[in-house]
Amino acid sequence: MRMPYVFHPFHVVKQMTDEYTSCVALLHDVAEDTDVTFGGLEEFPKEVLEALRLMTHDDEVDYFDYVRMLMGNLKAGL
Repeated sequence: MRMPYVFHPFHVVKQMTDEYTSCVALLHDVAEDTDVTFGGLEEFPKEVLEALRLMTHDDEVDYFDYVRMLMGNLKAGL
């Protein structure tokens, strides 16, 4: 049986060890999969927003280039 998608961020956050990476884990699909924009997330720390921006895959960017960018940011490279 498949778990509902809503549980995915909670599964990811259980693997995090600090507040910043926990925020990134919980929010990592918000900008991609909802109507929420980065402007709506400005209350979060700069480090969290930077990681979230990196994690939001632009379909025009080659997937492997996207993964390389993630690896350059420890908070984004969950």
